[in-house]
Amino acid sequence: GAINSNEGVKPSIVNISFKKSTAHFKQGSQDIQGQWDINNEHLFLKLSNSNEGSIQLVKSLSDNHLVVVKDANSMLPSLLVKDKALAEFIIQYWRNLLE
Repeated sequence: GAINSNEGVKPSIVNISFKKSTAHFKQGSQDIQGQWDINNEHLFLKLSNSNEGSIQLVKSLSDNHLVVVKDANSMLPSLLVKDKALAEFIIQYWRNLLE
């Protein structure tokens, strides 16, 4: 959803809540349920009520607050942030740089 053919890649915030084997994705008014599986380096997301196939994210870097991952197919990076306020600060910072 972050890729637009006219604008390239634009930052977006997606809130993901993980339970034992299910995940709940919320982006604006869009709600998507899915299943997830994780090992030391890969996070697999299977979206139940979406046209998308499964997503495989490969860990690049991590610390206590952030995990940098890349999509295994497109190699587009994503930043997984545990704290919502920090995520919103990072998105606003990048938007300001791109304006």
